[in-house]
Amino acid sequence: MNSSENLKNALEVMYKTYDNVKKLMDYCISFAGEKTEYDCFSDKSLRWKTGVSPESWLTNSFILLFQNRNSKDCDSDNGWKNDSIYAMEICLGEKGKTNPPLIYLSRFEYHDINAWSKGCSTSDFWGFFNPIRRNDDMDFSEEGDFRVGVPKNQKSSDTYWGLKKVVTKTVDLFDITAENVGEKIFNEFDRLANIE
Repeated sequence: MNSSENLKNALEVMYKTYDNVKKLMDYCISFAGEKTEYDCFSDKSLRWKTGVSPESWLTNSFILLFQNRNSKDCDSDNGWKNDSIYAMEICLGEKGKTNPPLIYLSRFEYHDINAWSKGCSTSDFWGFFNPIRRNDDMDFSEEGDFRVGVPKNQKSSDTYWGLKKVVTKTVDLFDITAENVGEKIFNEFDRLANIE
């Protein structure tokens, strides 16, 4: 097989993968709205988009944001609930890492989400991607199946919009089916809510 054929096949696999990622995200948004207490607060997935870094030319990570619809609205009428944000990140892989495709499920707790402006843009990706990975900004500890991250200092907290803490669990992407989305994703959000 020649290089041209290899590239063509690789692109075909990526296009099919992106179609499947879109179907999974759409299904999760629909499932959440119909069968859980969570609503999606991102009208499109957050993702890294830049022309500078070659790693960003291949979209490998997609983030959806959810909040519990029963939580109190922010007094500032900014469209957010005055509560934690739950992120579902579909990560197809990262350069230099050998882990399988994963779903990162995270609860982001903030000092004052009431002070935020409305919504998030696609480019706000870094604010939910970096805090679960950056050892230079965060102190991490393990708590059973969960990884807890706390900003190292006030500057790190301010960098991530007043982040107080993030709690994360990973799930193998290929373990997710239409039949177990409730258990593997939204029940895990419930568990994340109870980690102090």
